[in-house]
Amino acid sequence: MNKLIIVDDDVIIRRGLSKNIDWEGNGFILSGTAGNGEEALMLAERQKPDIIITDIRMPHIDGIEEVQNRRFVPLQQLHILGTEIALLLYRELWEWIHTPQMEQRFGGFTHFCTNLQTMTTSKEISATIRDFTLELIVEICSRRDSQQKQLLNKVFQYIESNYVQEVLSLQDVADHVNVSTGYLSAVLKKVGNTSFSDYLLKTRMNKALNLMSREDFKSYEIACKIGFSNPKYFSVCFKKYTGLSPSEYRSAKKQEKDV
Repeated sequence: MNKLIIVDDDVIIRRGLSKNIDWEGNGFILSGTAGNGEEALMLAERQKPDIIITDIRMPHIDGIEEVQNRRFVPLQQLHILGTEIALLLYRELWEWIHTPQMEQRFGGFTHFCTNLQTMTTSKEISATIRDFTLELIVEICSRRDSQQKQLLNKVFQYIESNYVQEVLSLQDVADHVNVSTGYLSAVLKKVGNTSFSDYLLKTRMNKALNLMSREDFKSYEIACKIGFSNPKYFSVCFKKYTGLSPSEYRSAKKQEKDV
């Protein structure tokens, strides 16, 4: 499940958001809350959340304001029951609020804002904003998951095309897809359930197994064709991967054919 943290200097609002929304039932883990920007940044460093729900104006919030200025765009400022409410949205979701999905769910964003201003109880307002927020969070996570899967496809294609290079590093692949090595490693582990070294080894060993079926290739030739300059190291990796040395593997396959 996706992890989130809640940031607000108003303890009542902070507790309300924590307790009144079934985060787990909606596919999220509430990893913690913070009362100001400094606490939020430290909490985010520890928990590495996927989502941060934050107030706009709080003490010690300079760091978070910088993040918001880069990633959020203010859509609407409302005055409801004497309280100023600012609705923010990820820039990448700007177009989504005008889609048929949004029209069907809330009657359009303009209608949603107008509807908020006609409400007379804080309970009604809270429930409406809560539903809207959950819709946005789900959309954010859905888009991020889709982007990460697309990223992995590019990574796997690049490895498939370049596994013959003796020195193919995580940095090489990260540079090709324009992300950091840390982020790439995290996506490989979380979405691909693998690591760069494991996937590269798997790719090379599968190619080796295909070449092993051809008797005209010697073991050292196969090693060279899949990115190993040292045949002995290739044999070590092959045995670790298959449980058999290259010669043992070929003997076993030959016996299978003779039976």
